Amino acid sequence: MAFVDGQFPGPLIEANQGDNVEVVVTNGMPMNTTIHFHGITQIGTPWSDGVPGLTQRYIQPGKSFTHKWKADQYGSYWYHAHSRGQIDDGLYGPILINGKGQENCWSCTKINQLTTGIQRVFLQRDGDNQLTDKGCLPARSVAAGLSPGLQVNLSAIPADIFDNCKPTNGELAVIQVTQDPTGIVSIDEHPMYVYAVDGGYIQPQLVQAISVANGDRYSVLIKADRAGDFAIRVASAAMPQLMSGMATMRVQAANSSSPTRVVTRGDDYGDDEDGGETGGKQKLRIQQAPPVPAPTQPAVSPTSTPYINDAGAAASRNTFKLSMRHDGAAYKWALNGTIYPASADEAPTPILFGPPQTKDENDVTISTQNNTWIDLVFESAIFPMPPHPVHKHGTHMYLIGQGQGNFTWNSVAKAAPARPQSFNLQNPPKRDTFQSLVAVGQPAWIAVRYHSSDPGPWLMHCHIQAHLEGGMAMVIQDGVDAWPQVPSEYLEMS
Repeated sequence: MAFVDGQFPGPLIEANQGDNVEVVVTNGMPMNTTIHFHGITQIGTPWSDGVPGLTQRYIQPGKSFTHKWKADQYGSYWYHAHSRGQIDDGLYGPILINGKGQENCWSCTKINQLTTGIQRVFLQRDGDNQLTDKGCLPARSVAAGLSPGLQVNLSAIPADIFDNCKPTNGELAVIQVTQDPTGIVSIDEHPMYVYAVDGGYIQPQLVQAISVANGDRYSVLIKADRAGDFAIRVASAAMPQLMSGMATMRVQAANSSSPTRVVTRGDDYGDDEDGGETGGKQKLRIQQAPPVPAPTQPAVSPTSTPYINDAGAAASRNTFKLSMRHDGAAYKWALNGTIYPASADEAPTPILFGPPQTKDENDVTISTQNNTWIDLVFESAIFPMPPHPVHKHGTHMYLIGQGQGNFTWNSVAKAAPARPQSFNLQNPPKRDTFQSLVAVGQPAWIAVRYHSSDPGPWLMHCHIQAHLEGGMAMVIQDGVDAWPQVPSEYLEMS
C-alpha cells in the first residue's frame, strides 16, 4: 500500500474557487513517483500537471516537488500517482473546490478529526466517543465534568440545542478510482439528484443509480427525510457483481440518539452500461446531461459553434481520427494504432522543457494551434473491443457524437449532416473523461470537441491502469504557436 500523509485514501485537498493552490509532494517511497491533479485544467501552469517525461521529471526518493496552480474551477476532482501503476497501490485522494459563495458544512468524520484534547476529556467522562451531529459536546458530557453538588436539569434543555439535525438535502461526491469494471452506485431507498459531472454543473437528473467509470466524478443531493441505516452500494456492471464492501448512510431520528431501523435490502442492476431502465432502476443518462450554463446556439450545423460560453469559440478547424486497438499481443493496447512507449516517462528532458516536437500528427503525437477548436474521433475499429475511459489532461471535452459502424467521413463537418441523429451540437455534455463505445460484431465510434486554449503537452490516455501501462496513450501538443516558457524553478526541480 502507498499512503499520503500516513493515510489511505489521501487527505482531502479543499480550496475555494479563485484560490491559489500550492501542494508540496515529498517522496518517502523507495521508487520514483509523480502526482497528477485529475480534472484540474492547469490553465497557465502545465508544469504542475504531474506527468513524467512530459511536464516534469520524476520525483526521486527523498526529493520534493512543489505544484502551484489556480483553482479556476469548482466541484469534485482527485489527485493520484501518475507513475508505474502506483495508483493501484492506493496513492490517491479527493479534491473539493467550493464554488464562489458556496459554504460546505463539515461531515461528522471531519468534526471528529478536529475534536480537541479537552473535548475528548469531557467525552470520556460520560462514556461518549464523539460529538453530536451538530458538532457539539453532548450536554450530559458537560454536566459530568461539573463540580460535585451543582444541580443540573438536562430535561430543561430543548432537544435541538445540542443535536437532532433536521431532515435536509445532503450533498455527496462520488469519485471512481478503482480499476474494476464500471460500478453502479446506489443508496437504499434514496433517489439521488445528480447536479454535477466531472466538476461541472448539469441540468439536474433524478435517478436511482449512477453508472460510474474509472475517473468519473458525480455530485449528488439526497433528501435525508427518513431515519435509519441505509446501505451505500457499489455493484459491478459485470460479474462478480459485488466489487467491495458497503458504506452506510446513517440518518438519526429527530428525538433519538440512534437510528430507528437498519435497511439491508440490496438491488439488482444488471449490466446495462448505457443508462436507462435496468433492473427496475432509473440510471443516469450522460447523453442527456447537458452542461449548465448550456450552449445557446439553436442551429445544428457542422460549421456552427454551439459553445458560446467559451471565449474564442470558432468552427472546428481539425478532425483527428484515432484508431483504438490491441497491438497483437496480450496486455498491449494502442490509442491510435501505435503503443505509447513506457520509456517516455524516463525522458531526461520533458517535452514541455523544450520546443514542441517537430514530428507532428504521427500515431502518438498530434499538434494544434492555439485558440482553435479540435475534433477527435475515437474508432473502436477492431472488435470485440471493451469500453475505454479516455481521459485528456488539460482542457475538458464535449461529447458531440457517437454511433455504430465505421466513421467513413474525414471530418465531423461532413459527418453531421449525413447522420444528424448521431450528433448533438446544441447542448453536448462536457467532461474530462469519456467512455468509448463497446464494439461487438461491428466497429463503433465517439466524437469529442475541445477548445485548444491552454498551450502545452497534454497526455490523453485510457484511465484503466493496465491499458495505460500497455501503451494506450498519446500526447497532444496544444498551442504549438504559443508554447509556454517554463519557470526556472521548475527546470531545476527533479
